[in-house]
Amino acid sequence: MKIFYISLIAVLLFCHSALAAERSSQPVRLDLKTVLKLALEQNPSTLIGRENIQRVLAQVNEQKSILYPQITANISEKRRTTDLRASGITFAGVSDPSIGPYNTFDARVKVTQKIFDPALKKRLEWANQGQRMTETQSRKIEQDVLALAAAQYIQTVRAQHALEVVRAFLARDYRNLKLNHSQFELGTATDIELNQSRAQYLQSFRQGRDARREFMKSRLDLMTTLDLSPDQRVIVDNWSSADLEVYTVIDGESSSEDVNLAQEKAEMSKKLASSEKSEYWPKLALNADYGPSGEGPSSKDSSETYAFGVEASFPIFDAGGRRSRIKSAETERRINEMTLEDVKRRNQADITVSRWMLADAAVAIKDEHQQWRLAQERLDVAVRQFKIGTGNEMELLSSRAQLSTALDHKREAEALYLMSAVNLAHATGRLDEWVKAE
Repeated sequence: MKIFYISLIAVLLFCHSALAAERSSQPVRLDLKTVLKLALEQNPSTLIGRENIQRVLAQVNEQKSILYPQITANISEKRRTTDLRASGITFAGVSDPSIGPYNTFDARVKVTQKIFDPALKKRLEWANQGQRMTETQSRKIEQDVLALAAAQYIQTVRAQHALEVVRAFLARDYRNLKLNHSQFELGTATDIELNQSRAQYLQSFRQGRDARREFMKSRLDLMTTLDLSPDQRVIVDNWSSADLEVYTVIDGESSSEDVNLAQEKAEMSKKLASSEKSEYWPKLALNADYGPSGEGPSSKDSSETYAFGVEASFPIFDAGGRRSRIKSAETERRINEMTLEDVKRRNQADITVSRWMLADAAVAIKDEHQQWRLAQERLDVAVRQFKIGTGNEMELLSSRAQLSTALDHKREAEALYLMSAVNLAHATGRLDEWVKAE
């Protein structure tokens, strides 16, 4: 019976491992929208940015808590002795000025309430501004990660296209090498022609090896950005013509998250300078406490006591420390304002350049599409001539290789268009809208 249970557990563990392996072996298909969605959901940078928002929010709540009454309670009971001379009391002729031992008991509830504290209010405004800046920084990280993921996806697809082109030329050069080798054995081809075809094939082979290495590297970079395991099987899908129409940017007054972050930093430095200046104001606080005090906790051994009053503090002299902090905050404010203007100019330049490149790429797509159709027509002619015997296999393979080149040029123009659209969407802070595109 014991052997039976051990065998049953082993079978169950094996089935569980097999199911887990089957789930992990299922390939993940990556199109542009899936890449952007996974980048938002799984990239460590975006997740850390969201956690930073929660951290700053907790800090803001900590600052807010100081505005509310602070209530504490403590209780103590001691048996002690006291030397009266420590309190300035002396008696002539008394040899032992100490008293005790005796019991002391004190239980007290204390309440402190800020009444007037401009510095606290300014620090709270500064903390709230810090929260807004952190939220903007998180959105900037998301936009940067989306742009990175989109660029890596385009690069991976282009590497995949290049691999397809090299394979077409490799097939042509391999067939040409075999043909020249056969002709050389028949004496109808020279050794120079054979060596040339062999060199051409070896060159295509090296290009194919390099293209495959570049594709594997690009795909691995993309998987790292999406936080996918290197062992995960992925299929990178090509973009479609519909994607080029869907993933566009709506024109309008907008700016990148870099500009928004620079604005928040400039406002943050203003709040900091204002907070430092508010330290010159006096502060008022209400303090009160109440509780029994005496020899013991019972009512006959203690009396109810209380204290109530207002505490005021005034800054008088700190050796110039506060003035130095104010000067530093004002300098930081001016630096952030100059940085903001510079970021605005650069962002506007990026928007303009991206729109130019987008328009040029649209024209290039039309031209390369026309060249691709001409190459397709040439291939159709080569196929017909090969079938009726007026053409040879090398002409057919050459036409296929030329079609692959024309298709690659067309895809390169589409990639340039899509990359320009990515840059424009990133420069206008609207790249996250692509995730919601239908």
